Amino acid sequence: MLDKSLVSGKAFRDDKNFPHGFSRSGNFSRNESDLLTRGGCCANSLIAGEIEPKGKAQKQLIAVCRGERDAETEFEKVWMKYSDFIGRKRCVFSFASSGNLASSEGRVYAKDLLS
Repeated sequence: MLDKSLVSGKAFRDDKNFPHGFSRSGNFSRNESDLLTRGGCCANSLIAGEIEPKGKAQKQLIAVCRGERDAETEFEKVWMKYSDFIGRKRCVFSFASSGNLASSEGRVYAKDLLS
């Protein structure tokens, strides 16, 4: 359940990290993506310092994000999950190359990497 003080009139989207939405990313359940969509705008504004915390839930969220307390509510947990995901560097491996994988000794094939 999302506290009413965290709900804003706008739906939260992160097109940079989740271009197809939270629910289609595979990282969040339907309930988690719904919580992010409904409460993310307010949480993002709180963390950025654009608005002052007004209620207990907002103050607790800021304390969780600062590491002053553990996440207890479902929204705090999903917000920390989201923050962790966008904060870490991702390493992507691809079988397509710019020519660096293929050496003068021979080519590297996917079947060789998988065995």
